[in-house]
Amino acid sequence: MPDLLARILDESLRFEFLCGGVSPIRQPHSTSWRVLPGLMCSQIQRGRFRILLEGGAEIPVPTGSLMLLAAGTRHCVDLMLPTGRVCWVHVNFYILHNLDLFTLVELPPVVPPKTGQAVGDLIEAWIGVSNKPGLTPLELGAHKHEFGFSLLRLLSPLARVQPDALERMALREKLGRVLDHMHRHFDRPLRRDELAKLACLSSAQFHRLFLLATGSAPMDYLRQLRLRQAQQRLLTTALPVAEIAAQVGYEDVFVFSKFFKRSCGLPPSEYRSSLHEIRMAVER
Repeated sequence: MPDLLARILDESLRFEFLCGGVSPIRQPHSTSWRVLPGLMCSQIQRGRFRILLEGGAEIPVPTGSLMLLAAGTRHCVDLMLPTGRVCWVHVNFYILHNLDLFTLVELPPVVPPKTGQAVGDLIEAWIGVSNKPGLTPLELGAHKHEFGFSLLRLLSPLARVQPDALERMALREKLGRVLDHMHRHFDRPLRRDELAKLACLSSAQFHRLFLLATGSAPMDYLRQLRLRQAQQRLLTTALPVAEIAAQVGYEDVFVFSKFFKRSCGLPPSEYRSSLHEIRMAVER
């Protein structure tokens, strides 16, 4: 099985940068409750913070440390001192038919200052390069991927592969054609029977295999995929909510808003407003 992981990483590991910045912060500061579409990676250069997680957990984050939260983690971050400064990025690493690497690999929410400082220096260097005028698209792309894989190298010693990760990856390979179809055409009406036919399985067999491979029923997986795509668009674009709803497969914006609020805790427009500081960095 370790050979399977090595092969999949060699063949399909992909990096995606969403946004990042260096931000001075003053009290009162709280992010409010939020769910993000990428891995949150924030190094505390000055100040002291705390992470609140759904369910009541409270995690202190001292100066110099690194905060790491996987996409989809409902959380709130508070500044505990009068001032602070963080350098941060939101990124994604994908393998095997757009599978989020960090649904299979766990990272600690807080990393001590020794590694935190190295990650912070890397982020700050990348932000400086990304804002440098005159770079060609090829140069910028090369720098971006150099940053992404350097970041992963620093995080790798902290990672713990989940016990069932390799089995789930083996099952996902069997569903590769279906998963590719879903990720390419999530904006279209897709039915379970249609997907089962594509997999050359009966509906019942397909449902059972899909659940084992992904942890979700096919239509639940599709809904999660659409909502994550919507989160990214709300974060990184100024498109109207109705247009984003249509782009991710919802003809009825009210139905979209209902599912979005159920998943993220806020309606789409309020979700976008809650990410004001991050959007300011995107727009710069």
